[in-house]
Amino acid sequence: PCSDSVPYEEALANRTVLLSSTESREGLTQQVQQSLEKIAKLEQEKEHWMLEAQLAKIRLEKENKRVFDKLKNNVGNQRIEVTQEISLMLDASEQEKEDAAEKLLREPVKSTSLVGMLTVTTENEEAPEASTREDLIKNHYMARIVELTSQLQLADSKAVHFHAECRALAKRLALGEKTKEASLEEMRLAKQNITRLQDELTTTKRSYEDQLSMMSDHLCSMTETLSKQREEIDTLKLASKGNSKKNKNR
Repeated sequence: PCSDSVPYEEALANRTVLLSSTESREGLTQQVQQSLEKIAKLEQEKEHWMLEAQLAKIRLEKENKRVFDKLKNNVGNQRIEVTQEISLMLDASEQEKEDAAEKLLREPVKSTSLVGMLTVTTENEEAPEASTREDLIKNHYMARIVELTSQLQLADSKAVHFHAECRALAKRLALGEKTKEASLEEMRLAKQNITRLQDELTTTKRSYEDQLSMMSDHLCSMTETLSKQREEIDTLKLASKGNSKKNKNR
């Protein structure tokens, strides 16, 4: 028994779907490759500008340190002047001037520059440079971790999307393969039918040729028989005419 065949229109539509699936898969592969190249280029540019930002930050820190040292020197000079005034005051009245000196040393000394007003006291002269640098490094790496996490999430979402597309393409490819197998089976059956019909045609042709040959031979035999019979009839007619003439002469 022959398997159920797929109609030609349906097979043609399935073939069109298969070709479009292959083209779309190739197009998606090319788009993914181009996107990966763009991402790599952007990553290089990003690293370049991050390095530039780090260099600029280092320059800014050096400039801030230079300004801070300059202001610190200015504040130190002002402290020397205040200490000299305290020494003069101690010469006049030792107990009284010690209290005044302590009070003056505890009060903040203000210094004004182009970067703004800086207030420095005797208890916090040295800025926490090490902790500030650690905070900057920590903030930089935390921002980097957040950025990499967002990139990882984006890559995961893209991977899920491409996985779904690949599954859909795989299903369409499997359908195309089944359609292809069905079409090949139909072609095989059609070839078998064509071969069978050709054999039947050849057999029928030979049979008709044999029959025609036999009929031709029979016609030839009949023609010869008729010719002989005509000759016999003519001979009998001539003989009967001769006999009739003889009878009249008698």
